[in-house]
Amino acid sequence: MLIARAPLRMSFGGGGTDLPAFYEREDGMVVSAALAKYVYVMINSIPGQPIEITSSDFQIHFSQISETPLPAEGDLNLVYRILEEFGFRSGVSVFIASEVPPGTGLGSSGSVAVALIKALSVARGTRMTPDDVANLACEIEIDRVGYKVGKQDQYASSFGGVNKVRFTPEKVVVESMNLGHEKLIRLSSNLMLFFTGSSHSAGTILKEQVSSVEAGDDHVTSSLQFIRSQADEAARIIASSNCDALGELLHEGWMAKRKLSKSVTTPFIDQCYADALSAGAIGGKITGAGGGGFLLLYTKPDSQRQVAQAMAVHGLTPMRCDIDSTGAMVVMNSGLPLTERVR
Repeated sequence: MLIARAPLRMSFGGGGTDLPAFYEREDGMVVSAALAKYVYVMINSIPGQPIEITSSDFQIHFSQISETPLPAEGDLNLVYRILEEFGFRSGVSVFIASEVPPGTGLGSSGSVAVALIKALSVARGTRMTPDDVANLACEIEIDRVGYKVGKQDQYASSFGGVNKVRFTPEKVVVESMNLGHEKLIRLSSNLMLFFTGSSHSAGTILKEQVSSVEAGDDHVTSSLQFIRSQADEAARIIASSNCDALGELLHEGWMAKRKLSKSVTTPFIDQCYADALSAGAIGGKITGAGGGGFLLLYTKPDSQRQVAQAMAVHGLTPMRCDIDSTGAMVVMNSGLPLTERVR
C-alpha cells in the first residue's frame, strides 16, 4: 500500500493571471499559500485484476471490466489520464479522498492531480521534483483533459509553503518566500475560512473571463492587470514584520475581482462579507474563481470571536487555516522505508 497527500491552496494576490489568455500576452503572477487541508490518494496492488478507482468526493466507484482502454470522459477523466501516463493498464486500486468538498475554490482538482502523480511516480520508482510534478499535472489537467483552469493550484500544492509564482509563455517560476515558523504562525493566525455552503463550476466563470480577455475587453483586462500588481504588494506585506495590510489588499483585490464576471459573487456572499467587515474583519475574498466555495477573511485575533458570531447567523462555521510547508509527499509506503521516500 502507498499513501500520498497534496495540500489545497489559498491565494492572496494575482488570481486569474495564471490563465494563458492573460500570461501569454503579459506575464502573470500569483502569491499563494498551501493550506494544511489535503487530498489523499491510496494505491494498492491487485495483481491480475482490472483497475479499480473509488472517489469519496464524487461518491463514484469505477471497476474496469477487463484491460480495455479507460473511458475518455466523466468525473474521473483526470484520474484515467494520469494512470495512462504512468502506464497502468491493470493490477491497481486507487482510492481518493479530500478533506474539503470539490468545487469550493481551494484548487482541489489540481491537488488530486498532484497527489496521484506523486503516488504513481514513487510506485514506478520515477524521481520527480516538485516542479516536474506540477508541470505534468498542468499538462494533463489543462491540455489533455481540457479543464478551464489556471496553473497556480498545481504549483502551490506540489511545492507547499508560501510562494510567489510567475507565469510566462515559456515557463513557470516558483520563488519560495522562505517565511520562518513565527511568520507562518502569525500569518495563519490572522486568517479565517468559512464554507459558504455551495460549490461552483470554476470552468464556467473562468471561460467567461478568458473570452472577455481574448475579445479585448479593456474593463476585464485592466482589472486583471491591477490584480497582478497586487501579487508583488502581497509578497512585500507578507514578508514584513506586520502583515495587517494584507487584509486591506485582499479587500481591494476582491472589489477588482467582482468586475471580472457577474458570476463571481452572489447576494448571499455579499451579505456575509459585509457583516464580516462590520464585525471586525479587515478584508477578504471568495477563494478560487468565485461564485461559491470558501470566504477567506483577514481578521485580527481579538476580533475573530465577533466575526465567527456574525458568520454563525448565516450558518457558517470557521475552518482552521494552518499553512502546509511540506507540499506533496508520500506518507506511507509499505514497499519502501519512509527514510527513502522521495519528495
